[in-house]
Amino acid sequence: YVVEPLGTELIVDLKVGDNLVKAKASRELVIHPGETVWMAFKEDKIHIFDRKLEEALV
Repeated sequence: YVVEPLGTELIVDLKVGDNLVKAKASRELVIHPGETVWMAFKEDKIHIFDRKLEEALV
């Protein structure tokens, strides 16, 4: 998947099962497309969208 530099952050596309997750990460993170990574989320920073309904779920 994709690692997109965006100012001081990275936008990282992650495949989780059959789902695609976009995550913000520090520009200091060294990650390469296809690499297996571990992730954790801050609950107050999560946004989950339904692609079919085009609505925010969380």
